[in-house]
Amino acid sequence: MSEPDPEMDEDFDAETAEMRELAEKIVDILTGHALPVVMEALLNAIGLELSAIACPDCRKQVAAELMRRLPFTIERAEATAREHPQNTEHLH
Repeated sequence: MSEPDPEMDEDFDAETAEMRELAEKIVDILTGHALPVVMEALLNAIGLELSAIACPDCRKQVAAELMRRLPFTIERAEATAREHPQNTEHLH
């Protein structure tokens, strides 16, 4: 088994920090809007980002990865909602 590469770990940590920071900025922008509007805006943003990928096969690969990760995202959302019920809202 090979030794971990500290440089790769640093890249991963930086990327994770960048993603976390971007997610926090997105949440700040969307806070205060109705949840259906937020969801539609996020889906539109994903569509716009996908449309910026020139290669059709690359778009399909990214879309497939999104679909693969969606169940895990929903599981994480369920766990977070259980841990922080004060941050949840009803849509009905």
